[in-house]
Amino acid sequence: MSELMNTARGQAEFRRRLLASVSAVTLAALAYAPSAVMADDATDRPTIWVELGGQLEQMQGGQEPFAPSFMAGIPNTFPSPTGAQKPSLFSYGGEGAVLFQPEGSDWVLSASVRYGRSNGEKHRHQMTPNGLVHFNMTSPFTYVRTIYPASHVKFEDLATRQDEAHAILDFQAGKDVGLGIFGHHGSSILSGGIRFTQFTSKSSVDLHMEPDLQYPVPTAPIINVTGFRDWFLAKIHFHDDSLLANSERSFRGVGPSLAWKASAPFVGNSE
Repeated sequence: MSELMNTARGQAEFRRRLLASVSAVTLAALAYAPSAVMADDATDRPTIWVELGGQLEQMQGGQEPFAPSFMAGIPNTFPSPTGAQKPSLFSYGGEGAVLFQPEGSDWVLSASVRYGRSNGEKHRHQMTPNGLVHFNMTSPFTYVRTIYPASHVKFEDLATRQDEAHAILDFQAGKDVGLGIFGHHGSSILSGGIRFTQFTSKSSVDLHMEPDLQYPVPTAPIINVTGFRDWFLAKIHFHDDSLLANSERSFRGVGPSLAWKASAPFVGNSE
């Protein structure tokens, strides 16, 4: 009788311990599940995030070209110097951002910078030869030659350079207001802050030209030394124009900024 009572008590104690063990495992699993989800979220959204990128932008507008009054006398055989002063059509640069999101918070602090520049340089030299003069002397001896007055020619020499640079710096604080509309791994951050901007541009023009050179035209064929001397000593007429100009413009500004940034995975598995 005593052995039967001891056996019954032993089975009851075993069942009590078994139930207690199962309950402890269940509670541990329930307690671990939220922390696992939090750890998964922490893995998906690190505390510090660094973004880097590059850009190619199309430029519009541009600086006003140098156009002094003497450019109106440029003959049609020479292209206009104002056309060579156009800035580059594209600019290139890079951008970077650092985002900080405290653990367990949906607030995001960010600092970003964007920088770009464009450079353009042109050099053009064009020359138009003058007309040839025929010298045909038959007395006291025969001398036939074609003479080219090369001391002065119509020419245009132009060198231009255009430089532009811009920088944009943002400091913002934002909050993730996605509310699950982009899924478990998406985000929608609405941010506000302050923006600093700087724009600089430089241009230079170096122009030399003789656009309207005029040599004396013989009224009759040159047939002797006297006629050649008179033609050679006759005055030539031309304008010698030069331009050396530089300009530099800059702008610096500061003001508020507002941004909305959303992201959602569309390919792959976050794990």
